Amino acid sequence: MKSALVDTNTLSLFFRNQPLVVENFNAYIKKSGKIKISIIYPQSPQGGTKE
Repeated sequence: MKSALVDTNTLSLFFRNQPLVVENFNAYIKKSGKIKISIIYPQSPQGGTKE
């Protein structure tokens, strides 16, 4: 099975227990054994910006 990265909107719906999303997650995990998610950490620029 091709690997896929879970969209953040889909992940949010999963954590809110949206039934169809949870069902699809479970089916995907059953087939692939895992899911992939990315983590974005907001950070202010170091040293400021020039305009």
